[in-house]
Amino acid sequence: NPNIFTFNASITALQRGQQPALAASLLDDMRVAVVAPDVVTRSTLITGCARAQRWEEAVHHFAELRLQHLRADVVVFNATINACERGAQW
Repeated sequence: NPNIFTFNASITALQRGQQPALAASLLDDMRVAVVAPDVVTRSTLITGCARAQRWEEAVHHFAELRLQHLRADVVVFNATINACERGAQW
């Protein structure tokens, strides 16, 4: 059965392959598998969105992280700021 580690590894691989939409679609698979996204999941998605200049999705993932009551670290904040900067939303 997939767990948080396999999902995060898959999301990371898809982000590195410049497939942010496909990576984000794994969140649905996580829900089905009853695996909650963690800070690493959200951080990876935000970073991928920043690289793809998808600032709105990055901000969405940041908001979801906060709704999950996960603690954002410096990596998450920097990735979100970077996404907004790349999208000229600062």
